[in-house]
Amino acid sequence: MKKFIGVVCILIVGFACGFYLSGSQVFSSFNTNNTNTKQSAPLPASTDKTSSGSEITEDEARVIALHDANVDLNAIYNLRVHAENYYGIDIYDVEFDTNDKEYNYNIDRQSGAVIAMDYEIDERYLRDVPGKFISQQEAVDLAVQNIPGAKAADIQIRQGHDDHYAEYEGRAVVDNTRYEFTINADKGLITEWEVDRKAR
Repeated sequence: MKKFIGVVCILIVGFACGFYLSGSQVFSSFNTNNTNTKQSAPLPASTDKTSSGSEITEDEARVIALHDANVDLNAIYNLRVHAENYYGIDIYDVEFDTNDKEYNYNIDRQSGAVIAMDYEIDERYLRDVPGKFISQQEAVDLAVQNIPGAKAADIQIRQGHDDHYAEYEGRAVVDNTRYEFTINADKGLITEWEVDRKAR
């Protein structure tokens, strides 16, 4: 009888130990699987600054200005390009001279668009260039020829005079672009021309 009870006790103890070991393996296995299935966060996308949203370079701004002015690089001197802010817009200010004019361009650094420009004829060139007197109506016609989409009714003009010549001073606003100009009446030439494409 005592042997029988002893055998039963051994079996009970052995069963309990086996269950504990089995349960420990299951618990350990669950933690390991849970750790291994944890995924890391995705890497951030590239922030390459040379993408399509980057600014144009000073050289590109120079090319844009010369192309708009229809002037060859070999025909200019005193070229100056620098970055600045124009009424809240980041621009390149491009300045250069030719034999007959002084140019200034404002180029949007993001889009490369010409947002403003002006030129002025050199006084020394003006003295030597031939020409003939034009009327106020002819001055209006000359302005219309140089303003895309303009009509004579868009031109506001008045007669003036500087120290040496009779002249016409005028302005127009067409398609949210403001134009201001001076025309030498004695020579029939535009001597000052200003365009601002941010006019409202």
